[in-house]
Amino acid sequence: MNTLKKYTVKNSKKAFTLVELVVVIAILAIVAAIAVPLFMGIMASATDASGDEQARMLNEKCKIMYSEVRLGTINNTDSKNADGSDVTYAEPKSASLNDRIAAADNVTIANVKLYNGLKSINCDNFYYCNHTSDSTKYSVGTIYYSEDGNFPDSAGCKFVKTTDTLTLGYLY
Repeated sequence: MNTLKKYTVKNSKKAFTLVELVVVIAILAIVAAIAVPLFMGIMASATDASGDEQARMLNEKCKIMYSEVRLGTINNTDSKNADGSDVTYAEPKSASLNDRIAAADNVTIANVKLYNGLKSINCDNFYYCNHTSDSTKYSVGTIYYSEDGNFPDSAGCKFVKTTDTLTLGYLY
């Protein structure tokens, strides 16, 4: 009798039937059909949030840098860029106020990015407001992110594409 059990166990084959495999594949397809659009939505939302945050950060760094170059806090004798290179776009602390203001006006977005270590920020979808009416939520000189790469849509506000060569004098 022991011999018979061994023979039965040894020769029995366990496998999935074709119907079971089709059911599992159908369930996986349904899960994928639900999960993929949700995942893509999450990715798009994260990209938008990242772009908005980068625009906000760049905007803040531009304002700070404009003020500090005007004041002489960032100057070409004591200051260094984030990569350790010399600051060449500012005036010394001892320069006249008019010279420091002129230097601040000529600081570029590329200078701001270099000084603050923000080289990875790509300005492709950034726009700044250069004219506005009282009825808009946008502010003149503020940099905004556009997720689709087109000008932000707002009645009463005119936008210009932001580039690395844009000077702070145009923003403020």
